[in-house]
Amino acid sequence: METPMTRKDALKLGAAAGVAFSATGLLPRAAKAASVGVGSKPSILLIVVDDMPDRLLEVMEKVQSRLMPPLAPGTRFLNAYTAIPLCGPNRAAILSGRFPHTTKVTTNSAWQAFSSGGHEAFTFVKALNDAGYDTALFGKYMNGRGGSTSIPAGWDRWFELPGSSTHSSTSYVVNDQGKNVSFPNTKNDSELAYEKALPWIRERTPATTPFFIQFSPTNPHKPYTPTATHAHDYDTVAPRNVPSVNEADMSDKPAKMQKGTISRSELEAVEEGMREELEDTDDFIADLLDAAEAVTGNSNLLVIFTSDNGFQAGEHRLVNKSWQYQESVEIPLIMRGTGFPAQETTQLVSSVDISWTILNFAGVAPPRALDGRSLHEIVLGNQPADAPWRKRVVIEDPTDKSWQMYREFQPPPAGQPPSAGKDFAFIRHLNDPTPEFYDLTVDQYQLDSKPSMVTADMRSKLDRLTSLTGANLRAVEEEPSTTQGGGDTTAPTVKSTVPAANAPGVSPTTNVTATFSEDMLASSINGTTFRLFKKGSTTKIAATVVYPDPDPNSPPYTAKLDPTNSLQIGVTYKAVVTTGAKDLAGKPLAQQYRWFFTVG
Repeated sequence: METPMTRKDALKLGAAAGVAFSATGLLPRAAKAASVGVGSKPSILLIVVDDMPDRLLEVMEKVQSRLMPPLAPGTRFLNAYTAIPLCGPNRAAILSGRFPHTTKVTTNSAWQAFSSGGHEAFTFVKALNDAGYDTALFGKYMNGRGGSTSIPAGWDRWFELPGSSTHSSTSYVVNDQGKNVSFPNTKNDSELAYEKALPWIRERTPATTPFFIQFSPTNPHKPYTPTATHAHDYDTVAPRNVPSVNEADMSDKPAKMQKGTISRSELEAVEEGMREELEDTDDFIADLLDAAEAVTGNSNLLVIFTSDNGFQAGEHRLVNKSWQYQESVEIPLIMRGTGFPAQETTQLVSSVDISWTILNFAGVAPPRALDGRSLHEIVLGNQPADAPWRKRVVIEDPTDKSWQMYREFQPPPAGQPPSAGKDFAFIRHLNDPTPEFYDLTVDQYQLDSKPSMVTADMRSKLDRLTSLTGANLRAVEEEPSTTQGGGDTTAPTVKSTVPAANAPGVSPTTNVTATFSEDMLASSINGTTFRLFKKGSTTKIAATVVYPDPDPNSPPYTAKLDPTNSLQIGVTYKAVVTTGAKDLAGKPLAQQYRWFFTVG
C-alpha cells in the first residue's frame, strides 16, 4: 500500500512549483506602512520556543493566521533545521550565526563555553544595540547560567527565566535586570515572561527608536504545566499515529538505537502536554503581536518565530530531542515582515541563518565572519526555489549523542515527481561504525536505513562540513551532489599489502597491513578475519588487529596486524583476509585474500 502524502509533502511540491499566496489587505493599521527591506532598521520581535516539533504548528491557530501564508505577509520555511538539537548550543548558534563546531559550544553547559569563548561580544544583539536599537530579553537565554546575575553585553532590559527542568519543588529564580527574584511554581513561568514583555513593548509608543525583543518561553518543554485556560484542552488526545512511533522493526538502525517501546500513557501525556502549552504560547504571541503592531503602526515590523530544536514524541521509540531523526532536527521557522510576499519555500535553512538575516535588515555589518547565510532575498521574494543555494546543511551533536549528519535537498525539475530531486539524510555515528542513510523521497518516516547508499564523496563532504567555517563551509554546501540511487553494489577488495606479496628480507618486527578498496565495517576486521600463519601451519600467530590503522601515514581503509612477538628470521609467513571482512553496507570481501612473505 502506498504511503499517503502528508500535508507538508504537498506544501513542498507546491513551493517547488513556485506557488505563492496573496497577502492583500493585511495592513489595516497603517495606510502607508513602510516595508521591511535591507537596511530599513525594522523593529524586531524574535520568538524562540523550547523543544517544539515542526508538525505542531497546526496547534497554533493565531500564529498561522497572523504570521503564516496564505493569510499573512510572511515566509514559512519548509526545510528548516536546528544546528544542533540541544537547547543551549543551538541558542548559541542563533546568537552567534555559527555552527557548534565553530563556537565549541556542544553541551547544555552552554553558557560557560559561550562566555569563556568570547562569543558574547559578537552576538547579533550586541551589534544591534551598538547601532542604536533598544534591546530586551524576556524568557530563557541559554542553559548553564545556574543562577547568574550577570547581564550579557548588548541587552538593555533583561528578564531571564531558568530552564523549566531546573525549578525546585516549590519555586524558581528569575534574573530580573541583574537581581535574582524568586517566584512560586504556582506561577507559570512562560506566562510570567509574557506579562513582563507586554508592557515593555507598549512603552515603545511611539516607536521612534527601533527595538529588538526576544520572547523565549519555556513552552513546550517538559515538565508540562499549562495554564488553567488550556490545561484540559487535550485530555483525550491520542499519540501521534505514524509508523515511526514505536517503530515496529528497528533492525535497520545502529546497535545504540535499539530501544524498548514507549507506553501509550507516556505517549499520550507528551502529546497532551506539548499541545496545551503551545495553545498558551499562541495566546501570548497574539497579544505581543498586537502590541508590536500598535506601537509601530504595523510599519517596518519584522517578526520571526522558531524553536531551538524539535522533539520526538515516540518516533523511533524515543521521547527526547538530541537524536538525528527528522522530528528532533527539523524546526519551525517563519519570518513575517511588513510588505513581504506570502510564500512557503523549500530552500534548506538553518538556525545559524537568523543572525545574518536580522543584521541585513537592520543595516548592520556582522561583527565577525559567520557560518550562516542571510535569508533576506528569499523572504523578499527575490530568490526562486531553483536559484543557486545551499544543497546541504550540517547538523551535529558530537558530544551529547555522538553523531554528525547533513540533510540534502534539491527540488526536482519542473513537472517531475519528488523522486527526481534529492531529499536525503546521511548520518555518521562517532561511537558506532554503522552509518544511516534515508531517502526521504520514498521513506519520509525514516523506517528503512540504507547504509549502502553512503559514498566516499558523502563522507568527504561531512568531514569538511563539520570542520570548516565561514565561506569555506558555505562552498561545501554548494558543491555538486554525490550520486544517489542504486547504492554501493561493488564488493570490497584488498588493494595492497605490507609486506608486498612474495617480499623477501622482511624485518622481524614488521606489522602486516591490508588496504581495502573502500571503508570497512570496523567490527568485521578482527583476529578471526585477518590472520597470520607460518607457511604450512594451521596455528595462528598471536597478534593484535586494529581497523582503521591509527598511523597517520597509512593509506585510508587500512587494517593493521601487529604480531605479539618478533617473527623468525628465515621463515616464510602466510597472511589471510577472509570473506568475513565486510564493507559498511555489509557486503563481504569479493574473495578470500592471501599472500606470502619471508623474514630476512
